[in-house]
Amino acid sequence: MKKTLLLLVALITATIAFAYDAEIDGIYYNLDYDNKIAEVTYLDQYNNIYIYYGDITIPEKITYNATEYSVTSIGNGAFRNSEYLTSIIIPNSVISIGSQAFDDCISLTSITIPNNVTSIGTQAFYRCSSLTSVTIPNSVTYIGSSAFDGTPWLNNQPDGCIYINSCLYKYKGEMPENTHIDIKEGTNQICNYAFSGCSSLTSITIPNSVTSIGDYAFSRCSSLTSITIPNSVTSIGNDAFYYCSSLTSITIPNSVTSIGYSAFQYCKSLTSITIPNSVTSIGDHAFSDCTSLKSISIPNSVTSIGEGAFSWCSSLTSITIPNNITKIEYGAFYYCDSLTSIQWNAKKYTYNNSSSFLQTSKITSFTFGDSVEYISGYICYDMSKLTSITIPNSVIEISSHAFEDCYKLRTVKIGKSIETIGKNAFAGCTAIYSIGIDAIIPPIIDASTFTDVSRTAQIKVPCNAVATYQASNYWNEFTNYIETPYSLIVVSNDNTMGNAIVVKQPTCQDITAQVQAQALPGYEFVKWSDGFTENPHTIFVTSDTTITAEFKKINEEPEDKHNIFIVESADKTQGDVTITITAKAIKGFEFSHWSDGSTENPRIVTLDENIELYAYFKVADATNVETSKISSANIYTTNGTLHIEGATTDYHILDAAGRLIYSGNASTLSLPRGIYLVTINGETHKIVL
Repeated sequence: MKKTLLLLVALITATIAFAYDAEIDGIYYNLDYDNKIAEVTYLDQYNNIYIYYGDITIPEKITYNATEYSVTSIGNGAFRNSEYLTSIIIPNSVISIGSQAFDDCISLTSITIPNNVTSIGTQAFYRCSSLTSVTIPNSVTYIGSSAFDGTPWLNNQPDGCIYINSCLYKYKGEMPENTHIDIKEGTNQICNYAFSGCSSLTSITIPNSVTSIGDYAFSRCSSLTSITIPNSVTSIGNDAFYYCSSLTSITIPNSVTSIGYSAFQYCKSLTSITIPNSVTSIGDHAFSDCTSLKSISIPNSVTSIGEGAFSWCSSLTSITIPNNITKIEYGAFYYCDSLTSIQWNAKKYTYNNSSSFLQTSKITSFTFGDSVEYISGYICYDMSKLTSITIPNSVIEISSHAFEDCYKLRTVKIGKSIETIGKNAFAGCTAIYSIGIDAIIPPIIDASTFTDVSRTAQIKVPCNAVATYQASNYWNEFTNYIETPYSLIVVSNDNTMGNAIVVKQPTCQDITAQVQAQALPGYEFVKWSDGFTENPHTIFVTSDTTITAEFKKINEEPEDKHNIFIVESADKTQGDVTITITAKAIKGFEFSHWSDGSTENPRIVTLDENIELYAYFKVADATNVETSKISSANIYTTNGTLHIEGATTDYHILDAAGRLIYSGNASTLSLPRGIYLVTINGETHKIVL
């Protein structure tokens, strides 16, 4: 036992003593054996031993155990607290300098960063109190926050915006009241903390060259009232506009794909914001405590909403959850005290989060869109103001606890596709007195699904389905079953043109129904939304049905073009032909105008090029049309049917707009109500249906 214990202690001691893989010429390295690369590190971080001093030259390559490694990075804290380090030469093989790499190297006076370095970590040269000269190549694309803070080099830069290559590193110096800043063209990045705490900044212009706004970039800019982010920006960092308490509006472009956590938290003056279709995720607490935010549009591109994203948005009254949402984290809408209405469109949302809508006690309307397939667990848990819920036909499953403890819920309507209703889905809903289910096959339920729901509540099921429900597990506990036919609703495409009514509703014994369209004066019925033009219209109702009557305005002029003008004479003059044309109307109609707008009739036309003209006609004053019987036929109407008896030739029927609607010799015709002209053998008769 003693030998085992001593061995364990020896292993622990070795782990603490050596925080590196190799030491060569006084420089310590961590090695990537697979990729044959090395990172400069320190002797012992655990005991705070940083032993570099004097002048250091880092080689491009090292050899260890007969294997060559390329030195590509200076690791986090590698030279930290090396207070006697006076100079260092970094080779071109290095591509990154880690966080706090030279923090507190108080004797380091100058640094030249080689051309291949792309990133300089957070606080990399922080508090290098003797550093007066820094050379940074164009290869650097990332500079961490406070990388050069506390150095004479930074302190000696002119007041205002400090740029490092194409990055706005930070604003240095005192900012005058009501400051406006124009970021110079060519800047591609606003670094972390760049304007953090600039309380006098009121406005800023960001050029189209900027592609990213870093973490805390504008945090606590308490006088900033508005900002326009250009289309070049693809990301808004964490806490980017945190506590911008005067910010009332912001434009986010379509180029942005993500909004970082707490990006707009505590923007207490922000009243509305539009999130573009390019955004796929909204970070944790992104809009938390935006207490003036009254509306927000979340696009279908968003798939996830982070924890507390809209929590404490106490003025937000309604929200629409888009189709493609797959996850809403804990407390996303926590304490949205004014939230009363939710439109839920998430199609395949199955993430069971019990707390997305915690403390939203005023919600009275929770509407599910027609494409929703799953209703997740706890989605409406403890919503004490809900009185009714309608589950659309698209829903297949209602998960466990979905509506638990909605104790004022009275009516539930569930669509025909439902297959499963989970445990405790409606437990504690003691006020339910009616459950309508359109599914012919009873959905699978659990003994706890309707815990505390009265077994005498009405269970409304499709025609001929009662026996099936009464024979199914747990459904057989309910005693008040009612057979209900499918519903029929008729609407008009425009209520100012006409309305539609149900003449006969379907029943379980007779699924036929009849609807009728009623046009208002000056309008006419066109067709039903199922394509039929008969009126009244008989339909078979085999599911909940809505049918629309389409109306349109009766045109004063016919839509058809009638080229029934006559060429009366023609003269040839100097190669051109001059003709006289006359439009002659049949009885009951009169000439209106030519297709080129001329109302001259007859008119003279010179044919110096090809011309196509149409004559337009309109109904003459209907009171002047004779209503006496046509001598060659007997014409009369009964119940909307036109009868023409004894006609020996084809006759023509025109409507009040002058359009030819029938030509033939049928003895009976069914027509919509209106005024018509019947012409037989040159005689015209007016009829009214």
